[in-house]
Amino acid sequence: MSVPESLTITVRRSGGVAGLSRTWTVSASDGSSVAAWWPLVESCPWDASDEAAAPEGADRYVYAIRVETTAGSSSERDARVAEARLSGPWKELVTRVREGSA
Repeated sequence: MSVPESLTITVRRSGGVAGLSRTWTVSASDGSSVAAWWPLVESCPWDASDEAAAPEGADRYVYAIRVETTAGSSSERDARVAEARLSGPWKELVTRVREGSA
């Protein structure tokens, strides 16, 4: 997929001892902002996310990650990643979204 015109990234963390959910969202609609996010979105292993969804152990977090884009038509990508498997591009994406939504 080519670089979209705009994108919205939402990360929802659920689970943990109290079972509380937190949600962070960032949006980009100008060319330079989208270009800054897009390589990171593309580097995530979206096809392997189902394998990474099952939490390992009780009271662990699971991250639901959704990317919505527009480039002539809308498209979405969804993934669920357990905290124990949140590494590499997934971890960088979640960290940047959390920091960017503050």
